[in-house]
Amino acid sequence: ISAAKVRRFFGISKKNSNFVNNFFVSRARAYKIMKKIQIIAPSGDIDPSLVQAATHRLQSWGFEVHISPHTLGQYGRFSASPANRLADLNAALHSDADYILCARGGYGLAQIIDQIEIPQKDAPIIIGFSDITALHCLMGHVGRKSIHGAMCKALAADTEADNRSTEALRQLLLGAPLHYQLPSHPLNRQGEAQGYLRGGN
Repeated sequence: ISAAKVRRFFGISKKNSNFVNNFFVSRARAYKIMKKIQIIAPSGDIDPSLVQAATHRLQSWGFEVHISPHTLGQYGRFSASPANRLADLNAALHSDADYILCARGGYGLAQIIDQIEIPQKDAPIIIGFSDITALHCLMGHVGRKSIHGAMCKALAADTEADNRSTEALRQLLLGAPLHYQLPSHPLNRQGEAQGYLRGGN
């Protein structure tokens, strides 16, 4: 059904149809056909079976998943040479992906962080932690969003702790509102604060 048909059915003039138009625009965005996730390994190497298992889990959530060329490689302790890891990262940042999932942390971003080409337009949202904190800091510095969240090993696992982490990521990626509830400590000072919430470790 189109917005025009709804206006005709309810007798709403085109001049007064902002609500109808906005409703259909928001619905179109909410039901965008299959969001894309690009998996990269900008730091350490990873067992390919973990990436495959994570891919299957993401696909079961309704995502289209792509794996960058050097994600499953090995170059010493890294997934690839600095040049190849940088190429995968820059290509992902300039792709039409909605999210970039980093396969794992470890070490390696320090070798390439100063050569990353940040797009002028909005870039895909980066997901990860550990060594990926360097990317969170970079994205935060230029005013872009990123997600301090589970990577491939957790997505491939089936433990209670990992399932809590991956379920939180699933809800976030699918648009559920964010709520943070943490137990207080007796030494906490009660009050209110305002600022940017940034993950990192």
